[in-house]
Amino acid sequence: MRRFNIILCFCLIFILSGCNAPRFSGAPKILSPENNDLMIKGKWYVEDYKNINHKSVQGNNSNKYINSYIQINNNFLSLGGELYLNPKYKYRRVNAQNYFLNHHKIDGKVLGINREELEIFSVSIEGKPLYEFIKYSPDKILFLSDGVYYFANRRSNDTDSNPKAKSVKEESKDSYEPVNKNVKSGILIGLRSERDKDEDGNIGESEYRTLWISAINKNIFSYRKKPNIIFPRTSGFWELEVRRENFDGYFNEGIYINSYGNKSNGYVRNYSRGLDTNICRNIKFISNDYLGMEFIEWDKNNISKAESYVVLPVDNIQQIKGLKFSDILGEQGKIVQENSAKGAIASHESLKSKLETNIKEENFTMVRKNGHWMFKGRIDSKNGEKDLFLDYNINILPPKKFIFYDELQVPWNKIKERIPEAVDVYTSPNNDIAVVLTKHNLFVYDIYGGELGEKPLKKVKLKDGETVIMAEWALDDFVDKWDRLFKEQNH
Repeated sequence: MRRFNIILCFCLIFILSGCNAPRFSGAPKILSPENNDLMIKGKWYVEDYKNINHKSVQGNNSNKYINSYIQINNNFLSLGGELYLNPKYKYRRVNAQNYFLNHHKIDGKVLGINREELEIFSVSIEGKPLYEFIKYSPDKILFLSDGVYYFANRRSNDTDSNPKAKSVKEESKDSYEPVNKNVKSGILIGLRSERDKDEDGNIGESEYRTLWISAINKNIFSYRKKPNIIFPRTSGFWELEVRRENFDGYFNEGIYINSYGNKSNGYVRNYSRGLDTNICRNIKFISNDYLGMEFIEWDKNNISKAESYVVLPVDNIQQIKGLKFSDILGEQGKIVQENSAKGAIASHESLKSKLETNIKEENFTMVRKNGHWMFKGRIDSKNGEKDLFLDYNINILPPKKFIFYDELQVPWNKIKERIPEAVDVYTSPNNDIAVVLTKHNLFVYDIYGGELGEKPLKKVKLKDGETVIMAEWALDDFVDKWDRLFKEQNH
């Protein structure tokens, strides 16, 4: 018994000493202001740059960085001849392909980066986002500034004790005012609300509406709202309406598209009706020439029987089958779609045996993520099991013919740091206003120097579950034309 007590004492001493004084941890590194192990600490030389979007660099700012040194440590950041004191660093490890697609809207390969993972270091001063360094090799980083990517190599792990640079103070917002004092921007926002079920299980209808918001010199000029979806085309404005019709105790939803103000129902999708089913159609997105929706079929007990995506050209919504992914992005797009689907199946091992292996090209749509449009596909079950399918991201950028403008003047990470509850954002090509959505509200902000203004210019209450299915920008003289159209049409 005495021997047992001695062994027990030694065990307790070992356990307690391990709890009280850990020497190391296998947890992932998360950089904080107190962390002395800054993995990008050192002196870096900027030796190359790439202008992916081929935009002119304002004031020839490329000379500000190229052939110059960056110095990074916990106490300061010296870059472009400017000195930032007491910077804060945040670290995260990301999937390279998803990061470039979701945050930069490019394929990382155009930058010569073929890594699976990247290390991202976000730098801020007093809570204000500053730079984001992308570490893609032990001694190589890149960063984005004014639409240009700069590449730097590490020359030393140490920094100067007294760096010579201009100390940076927070600049006045007035210094960012545009030269053109008569900037006009307007946005048409299409919204769809989610369906409800009542106490008896009856399925409600989605509501659709369009908001028109315009600003002149960063001041709200007009705010209007209309039922249904009003969208611009080269032939003028058109209107989309979803109508529910009842047949022998079942309902069927049809899509009606007409020139705006015209009630002749010139374009009607003559959908076939199910024999003993209810049919719902959710509009997922609409652009100038394409319409994406989700088809849902319900049995008499309002239990889902089938769900699938379909994309149709606006000029031919009567066609029976939706467009194939290769119809839009060619054979290369088809390969990307198949590889994306296979990757999704592989990451859901429990569903692998239940899902179809033959990927349907036409089963895709467009959704919003991190302030951008992206393609999403759907994989059906093998045996038609109810509510069993797998949605997956298709890792390729939408072409201009699908979505003309899909850039952010204020980066998504800056939006989230400023408004953590933000779920989506749209910024004007004029770089003057931004529309930020949360779960319950829509806010309009002015933009100064790549940052949101201090207070929103406009707040709009959103309905429960309401999401954006369209965003179309008007600039300069078109703002007046679009505003007059909304004034003239009062239906």
